[in-house]
Amino acid sequence: MQEMRANDVASDLIALVTESLHRLETNHAHGLVLPNVFAGHVTDELASADLAYVAGLLSSLGVEEIAGVSTAEVCVDVIGLLDPSRVEDFAAYRIGETALRLGGLEALDGDVAERAALAALPTETVRAVRAGERP
Repeated sequence: MQEMRANDVASDLIALVTESLHRLETNHAHGLVLPNVFAGHVTDELASADLAYVAGLLSSLGVEEIAGVSTAEVCVDVIGLLDPSRVEDFAAYRIGETALRLGGLEALDGDVAERAALAALPTETVRAVRAGERP
């Protein structure tokens, strides 16, 4: 059996994710814009945060485009369409990390930077924890 090296695994994983997003763009999310409903599920802020996060990771790894769509622009476009008041917990850090990968808030245009900053701080979650409604 052939020995797999970490670089081989990383390359294979990047190729798998890139191909998966290419199929998503080709078949369901043209321009990598998520439809309102996908596979019977509403595509909410969590799904959008996941897309921005994965596109940002790929961009930082040198994947500049998928199916002719800029990975960096996908991140900016997704963040620009978010409703920050609906971003919670897990999605919040993904938006924050994606904004950092894009150069931080100062590198983003005004409205996108504001949405990223608000989305990265899940105020409803903070309120609920402080009120003892959540652990």
